[in-house]
Amino acid sequence: MVIKSGSDPSQPTTRSEGSQRALIAIAVLFCLSLIFNLNGGFWSTLLNPCYQLVAILGITVLVRLWAREDIHVNMLDLSIIGLLACQFITRTLRLGYVPDLESLMLLQLILYYLAVRSIRWTTGNVSLYYSLVVATATGVCIYASLEFFGVAESQNASWPLTGNFSNPGPLAGFLSIVFPMAALMALQHYRCNRLQCVVFAGAALLFILVIFWCQSRAALLSLLLGIAVCIAALRFKAPRKRAFLLLIIPMMVLVIFSSTLDSAGGRLLVWKVSLQAFIKHPVLGSGHDFFRVDYPNYQAAYFASGTATPAEIWLAGDVDHAFNEGLKLVVENGIAGLALLMVSLLALMNILRQMQKDLIWISSIALLVAFGLFAQFSYPLYFLCIKLLLLNQVAIISANSRTSIFHIRNTPLAVLMVVIAGLTLFRSARTYVGTRYWREAHSFQYSDPTQAQVRFSLAHRYLSHDGQFLHAYGSFLYDTDLPRSIKLMEESLSTYTSRKTIERLAAAYEKLKRLPSAEAMYLKAHYMMPIRLRPQEDLMEFYFRTGRPERAAYWARHILVTPVKIQRYEARVIKQRVKKKLAALIRP
Repeated sequence: MVIKSGSDPSQPTTRSEGSQRALIAIAVLFCLSLIFNLNGGFWSTLLNPCYQLVAILGITVLVRLWAREDIHVNMLDLSIIGLLACQFITRTLRLGYVPDLESLMLLQLILYYLAVRSIRWTTGNVSLYYSLVVATATGVCIYASLEFFGVAESQNASWPLTGNFSNPGPLAGFLSIVFPMAALMALQHYRCNRLQCVVFAGAALLFILVIFWCQSRAALLSLLLGIAVCIAALRFKAPRKRAFLLLIIPMMVLVIFSSTLDSAGGRLLVWKVSLQAFIKHPVLGSGHDFFRVDYPNYQAAYFASGTATPAEIWLAGDVDHAFNEGLKLVVENGIAGLALLMVSLLALMNILRQMQKDLIWISSIALLVAFGLFAQFSYPLYFLCIKLLLLNQVAIISANSRTSIFHIRNTPLAVLMVVIAGLTLFRSARTYVGTRYWREAHSFQYSDPTQAQVRFSLAHRYLSHDGQFLHAYGSFLYDTDLPRSIKLMEESLSTYTSRKTIERLAAAYEKLKRLPSAEAMYLKAHYMMPIRLRPQEDLMEFYFRTGRPERAAYWARHILVTPVKIQRYEARVIKQRVKKKLAALIRP
């Protein structure tokens, strides 16, 4: 390197060392994000967002301190920042108050992305980053293998292996996204370092093995697509040959869906119901991360309309996720979010066309394509580790842009970081204190109700907008202060939709003789998932108690003809009780 006269000869070395430190910090955050995925229990899960925010804040500050260069912002950067800002705006508008932890997470991700963009993404730094990610993912695979063979206990009793995730599906999707990194690193070291080649190839094979164990069709399809992209880019230079190889993609989709028609039908139902939510809020959507809050209400309205088919009634379930990140984005952020997503994709493709066709280019395309396909069938962006993977890869691609719109200097970025850091620490501290009081109230709930009431009152000062807390507080007051209990549970529905809350409200309304409201809630609890027998039995009993035997008999007959989705003892008991009740109703 030629050094200009009067310049500091150590400056390039210092910048290189700073970038390497920043990469290690990013790897540490990536490891922490996987630890946050562990299902450590109800209370630790409530505090996970606080820990995540503090971790991202600390790592962002360190990365920015070590990578001090001005950030040259291009169209891709603007569109990514705009997309995250749009999600922040839609959520804040829906909440109508000071940003909550999820809103602050979006701001933190903007700062994190800018900090990662300031790293000098040389070929060596990209290789170091890939190596750290692959090493971390290999550790997850080893842990999942121990679960599979019974050496380690699975985090979910329903699945033999989950790794650091809630179920095998996201674990397999995560590995299918990381797989191109391991495969391309093995190829990079094939000629220069055979030992490292063997290590990375072994990691890639371990990823494939765990994906097969997980039995996730979407992840397997993403893996095959990633392999196809790598082969097409490495072996076939002619565009026609690449296109021919990629024709296997729709064939694989057809094969998978032909063997899982129920799964496809369930997803089509989600799309049909989600369309109603989009029609109601087409411009800005219903608010970021409000899909899980609104969808049960729209599904209940759809089934109450009487237009659903028997197959849809059979397939309907308790939906927490859209199982399609694009659909979720459009429903939550409307046309504005969709437009920003399209701009981001166009800017991304424009830079990829300009990049040198090397292993970084191939791995970037393979990773993004694998993520894009898996995102059509699952919910990868629910997990922080996959969000970080995606932002890091976009930052690597953006660093190859040949254009720049403007650059951000250190001072304004530092001021913005201080403001967001203050908000983050303030909200995290309030959530931590409120959750601590809530936990104490829960421990006193049965042994000392007076102390529990005191703790719930203290927690309410900090968690007055937390739907889960309001549901718990309302349930606690159900037997002692019914009007206040109803008020709290009604407030909880704005940010937390639970069938238990609906059923508890129905019973509370009935106690206060608000029979039309009680009937509406009993019906809603049923239509949220019409295949369930217990809500139908509650309706039958409600009509029986309120002196409407004809309606009670109707629901009794409805229960007897409702097919049982999962044969359980409870379902048989309910049907036996209903038979006796129906016999008593029709007896002259």
